[in-house]
Amino acid sequence: MMDLVLTLSAILITLTKTSVATCACTRRASVIQTFYMATNGAKWLRPWDMSSADVPCGLEGVTCDVALGDITVISVAGRSLRGSLPTALGQLTAMTTFSVANNSLSGTVPPELSSCIALYSFDIWRNSLSGTLPPEFRAWTKMFVFSVGSNQLTGTLPEAYSAWGASQAFFYVDTNLLSGTLPGAFSSWTALEVFTAYSNSISGTLPPEYQSWASITDYHIQANSLTGSLPSTYSALVNLTTFDCSGNLLSGSLPEAFASLMKLEKFYAFGNSLSGTLPPGYGAWKNVTGVLLYTNAISGTLPSEYAQWTRVETIDFGVNALSGTLPAAYSRWTALTVLHLGLNSIWA
Repeated sequence: MMDLVLTLSAILITLTKTSVATCACTRRASVIQTFYMATNGAKWLRPWDMSSADVPCGLEGVTCDVALGDITVISVAGRSLRGSLPTALGQLTAMTTFSVANNSLSGTVPPELSSCIALYSFDIWRNSLSGTLPPEFRAWTKMFVFSVGSNQLTGTLPEAYSAWGASQAFFYVDTNLLSGTLPGAFSSWTALEVFTAYSNSISGTLPPEYQSWASITDYHIQANSLTGSLPSTYSALVNLTTFDCSGNLLSGSLPEAFASLMKLEKFYAFGNSLSGTLPPGYGAWKNVTGVLLYTNAISGTLPSEYAQWTRVETIDFGVNALSGTLPAAYSRWTALTVLHLGLNSIWA
């Protein structure tokens, strides 16, 4: 009798171990294998053990949702991946997070990934990916973080991405080879917090419709070929802390209405063709630490109201057409480390 009890106990223990060892996502093992092979997995930093019976469970950077029986996360940033992204990844329809940032991937971004309709974070930053941004990605209606900066992507920003609506919060397409214009339809991203499209070849004007980005804190569109004026409608972006439109072909004057941007910390508009005078109302920027307006055609005098910038550290108004004197009240700039007013007609 005792032998029978021990035998049954052994069977139960074996069954329990087998249950624990069984991966709920084994049906996705072939997709993971394809991804691993396509990205030269054997030479990764910390390569996966693909011989395990539990693949893909237990692999570093892979999350299997037991309830769904599917993979929800692939995160292998900075692991020395080389090769290309396989179209098979589009089979992971429950995947919410995909990150292969900071690797050496090449080739194009597969439009088949549009089938991953649960995605809310897509990060391929800092690779050598080329080709265009697939408009099919409009299907990612839960998109929250879209990070494709520092690649070699070409073509235009797909207007179709406006379908992401209020879910889109962080958008990074900087340091690529993108052209075309900024789609006005992106105004549908009413919960956007960060927009970076700098260091591309984007042309056209700044869409006034972006006044709907009431939550935005960081807006970077420097080093492009943008023309036209600064939209006064951006005065509605009251949560803005950094605005950088430097190194473009912008003209017109600095909008008086920007005085409402009272959370602004950095305002960079150097290297354009801006004219007119310095708006005294900008003295309301009590949190500003850096104002760079050099190499424009701004005229007039230095407003005494700017003495209220008591946190300012860097000011560069050089290479303009400013005149007059340096207001004595600027002595309140006790945090100042850089002041450049050269190549103007200002005297102390």
